[in-house]
Amino acid sequence: MAILGNSARPVAWTARVLACALSMSAAVKAAPEGAPSPERTKARSLFAQGEKLLKAGDAQGAQHAFEEAYRTMPNAVVLLKVADCQSKQGDVQGAVASLEKYLAERANAPGRASVEERVAEMRRTPGTVTLKSTPAGASIWVDGQDSALVTPSDVEVPPGEHRFTLKLPPYQSAERSAVIDFGSRATIELTLASPPPPPPPPAEGLPNTTAPPEADHSGGRSLAAPFWIAVGATAAGAAVTTVFGVIALNKHSQFERTPTNQLADDGERAATISDVALGVAAAGAVTATVLFFTAPRGEAHTASFGVTPMVGARSGGLVGNARF
Repeated sequence: MAILGNSARPVAWTARVLACALSMSAAVKAAPEGAPSPERTKARSLFAQGEKLLKAGDAQGAQHAFEEAYRTMPNAVVLLKVADCQSKQGDVQGAVASLEKYLAERANAPGRASVEERVAEMRRTPGTVTLKSTPAGASIWVDGQDSALVTPSDVEVPPGEHRFTLKLPPYQSAERSAVIDFGSRATIELTLASPPPPPPPPAEGLPNTTAPPEADHSGGRSLAAPFWIAVGATAAGAAVTTVFGVIALNKHSQFERTPTNQLADDGERAATISDVALGVAAAGAVTATVLFFTAPRGEAHTASFGVTPMVGARSGGLVGNARF
């Protein structure tokens, strides 16, 4: 969309409405038979005053006189003069309203086509939008195009809906849409939000305390509670086997040096407990192994579990090894 630049709007009637003006003057100045009414006399006086002021360049005073003449004795032709004054003052919307009222009140008006063409032309008059921003100096974009202007500035746009965007780095851009009527004036003020503050730099001389992210192993095997119970039983059995195995060996050594019934009973009891615990550890290891390899998989991971027997000079047992 092209941004319309400032241009002088037409303010004078063309020769096409000259016939209407002449007809208007003849209608006002023509005297009927007999003495004119006071209203007619006043309307003629106000009309003459309006013409004099208009020739002198006082469009505002002339408009007031013409409007008063119309109110005193309504005559649709006077509305042409009112529209002329409004056009000279830049009141395009007022002029269109006066001309359309003229056409409505005078259906068989001479030069009607010229007046209608004039109305259509005035309805295409651009609207003026004053763009302001806080802070000032923001570039003005209209419907996605740079207008090459900065705030505060006036921008002329064709009638219709438009999108106005203000940009001023490092501030955040601001945007607003508005419907602009023909020949209208509007003001749009926008506040540009400040950019977020940068993060503070790390204090000099202090180590970076940010912990590295931990590895996520949640995609491996989904191990339920029975597996961990079996692992615990394996570990406990291995520990009891080792402890009571050592005790049994010590009792056996003492029995060889000093044979007594008490040492024999204690050694047998310790050996029995060690054997039972070894069986528990072995059963737990087997159960844990089965549960581990039958557990559902997530992401592929290398996993293993094994049990290794351990036998020493004075001890024995099982060692479990799991890798996840």
